[in-house]
Amino acid sequence: MRYNGFVLPLVLAVLIAISLSSTAIYSTQNRYFENFTSADSKLNYLRMIKSLKAASIYKKENPWQTIIKTDIPLSGLYNINNLTTRSLSGRTIIDENQLQIFSRVIKVCDLPDTYVGKILTFLEYYSEISIDFTMIDLLAFVDIPSEKIPDIIICFRVSTRSSRINLKYSSAEKIGALLDLSISEASAIRNLISDGRIKKKSDLLGYLDKTETIIGLKKRLRNIIISDQIDHAATYWTMANETFAYFEQDFSTEQGWSIFAETILWLPELR
Repeated sequence: MRYNGFVLPLVLAVLIAISLSSTAIYSTQNRYFENFTSADSKLNYLRMIKSLKAASIYKKENPWQTIIKTDIPLSGLYNINNLTTRSLSGRTIIDENQLQIFSRVIKVCDLPDTYVGKILTFLEYYSEISIDFTMIDLLAFVDIPSEKIPDIIICFRVSTRSSRINLKYSSAEKIGALLDLSISEASAIRNLISDGRIKKKSDLLGYLDKTETIIGLKKRLRNIIISDQIDHAATYWTMANETFAYFEQDFSTEQGWSIFAETILWLPELR
């Protein structure tokens, strides 16, 4: 699923973000502050960052005319966090059923099979992924050509917060890969979801129950939901077609939307 203005400007953000360590970013911010002529200008800069973060909440109105806000629902993308599970001894192991699904997802995204191995190596080596880990962090660890970054960003995601995949926000191609269906069958399901004839997971199980038992379906589709509620999203900001900030956030019933990761490359005058 592609979004206007998403892929091209985000490449700049990702490439710069993965080239900087947290220490380098801290040093850059310090040099930036050193250029301020007064304490007031420093405070004004911090206020602008605070205002930008507040406005970055998913679907919140953009209060500025000079910059563009784009919200992206991520809940419909395959979550690579589903690839691993824990053995009784506490060792990280790869779930073979999920590996088959992920391999199909990679294929429909027109990405090389070698990326499957790269992701698996990462997951096995970094078994403890922090709660604020994002795709930008993943790209810093995995050796992937820059020209493939746009395809990866819209192919799959990583989140320890929201592991389930919401088919309401998946493309027909992704649905086919997730459910191991032909594109025609997946398109039919996509249309039924869009029309409201398949509103929840039980509706989908009933629709698919022509070839499999419900027990088998429930096991195979345990990480899939169908819901109007998005629980994982990204927001990025552009000015003159250049991305300058990227935020990831999740939704909970108790707190609503909460930003848990941010990348601010530079800050224009907000007006």
